[in-house]
Amino acid sequence: MFDRSAPSLIEWRSRGIPREKRATLARLRDLAKIFRRKIYEERIPEVVRTPDEWLGGRGILETLIGDPRNGIDAVYAYLDRLFSYVPE
Repeated sequence: MFDRSAPSLIEWRSRGIPREKRATLARLRDLAKIFRRKIYEERIPEVVRTPDEWLGGRGILETLIGDPRNGIDAVYAYLDRLFSYVPE
């Protein structure tokens, strides 16, 4: 999602996350917490990969990879709709 190599991510662990990436990473961490609380763990891979019209025919993961900064907002809106859905 951050278009970084494994060595670069290891460097983040030792030196810290670059200032310009901290907000995006914090929002992704918040999304992960939502998934842990609201979705059965074994279903998360399917949920994040399944395309949906609300995400323009893309899945959650694809939306986040395409544009992590703006994609997070789209995913939050999608999850709000998904969790507030009441079948008739």
